[in-house]
Amino acid sequence: MMKKIISLSLALLAASLMIALPSCGDDGDADETDTETDADTTYEYVSPTVLLEYELSEYITLPEYMGISVAAETVTVTEDDIEDAINELLAEYTEGTVDLTEDDELMLGDTININYHGYINGECDAFEDGEEFTFYTTEGGYDLTLGSGAFIDGFEDALVGYHVGDEAEIYVTFPDVYANNPDLAGVDTRFVVTINSGTRDVYPDYTDDFVAENTEYATIEEYEAYLWESLTEQAEEETLTNAKQAVWNAVVDGTTLIKLPDELLQSEINETVSMYTSYAEYYGMTLDSFLSTFYGITEDEFLSEVTEECEETVFQEMIIFAISKLEGIELTDEEYEAGLQSLAESYSYTSADDFESDYGEDIIAETLLFDKVADYLYENADITYE
Repeated sequence: MMKKIISLSLALLAASLMIALPSCGDDGDADETDTETDADTTYEYVSPTVLLEYELSEYITLPEYMGISVAAETVTVTEDDIEDAINELLAEYTEGTVDLTEDDELMLGDTININYHGYINGECDAFEDGEEFTFYTTEGGYDLTLGSGAFIDGFEDALVGYHVGDEAEIYVTFPDVYANNPDLAGVDTRFVVTINSGTRDVYPDYTDDFVAENTEYATIEEYEAYLWESLTEQAEEETLTNAKQAVWNAVVDGTTLIKLPDELLQSEINETVSMYTSYAEYYGMTLDSFLSTFYGITEDEFLSEVTEECEETVFQEMIIFAISKLEGIELTDEEYEAGLQSLAESYSYTSADDFESDYGEDIIAETLLFDKVADYLYENADITYE
């Protein structure tokens, strides 16, 4: 079963419509969506395009979205960004590794071997203050590349500057949403880390000859001019995305929910449960054991989270279709074909027909319609860039 897609040309519905688990809804056949999530009622799949038939003013009250005022972050390029890009290039041509000594300060990119103990630092519902909640003392230690993102945010950065042989004491906070162990979500912790050993990649010298041999440019000056231009274009795209995200968030935040269409909501929930049931069957597991093994949650907790997220999905879909109806925003055949081709390429499909077959016309059309609605809102917004 294919999950609902969001257009990469905007990349802003991902934050607002997609959930930590794969998104609600797809275009599967009705006989694949019989998973019953309500004791009394089971719904077949309903396409979100059915919202075009609703009198949506009975379900939501939109804000004054024309000229809505928002603040958006401006993304700029710095010398550090250029240096990072250069280091990424050099890392592609490493010339082996060297062992780190007690005199070497750890840097991002170093691979270290560690053992550790983790303790709760403060209030926590599931643990007591000071209680050890995890440890790794296995013989041989744990190999970790600093900056790889293998551990929670802040852990690897906090080890920068320490040395081989040190016992580092670092303080980090688990993310507010932590699927691996919800009991640790948002919890402050203290880790005591023993750094057993470490290695560092040896980079080639950054010279004109290196640049000429390994890039399309003849000199460092030419290559760095290209980096400035390329990264500036990316920064401008990110700034645009930030602005569109800010406008959309403001419209969503300003919209009042009256009620949700039960049939569409239950359809979304059923689709998600059916999708995860299929995942579980693929691994030869029940849904309960699959959720427990991979997400550390029960079926009831899973259904509660899915219901909440699907409620938000349907809510935002109603906003999309309500504005499109009010403003006469429609998707032409030409726009659909062009958008289909662009989405297929974005998702690395060699055939637009295959992409359409996998995701379905309704889902693709909804994604592209959102693009048009979001563009319309952005073009008519009052945006202050920070």
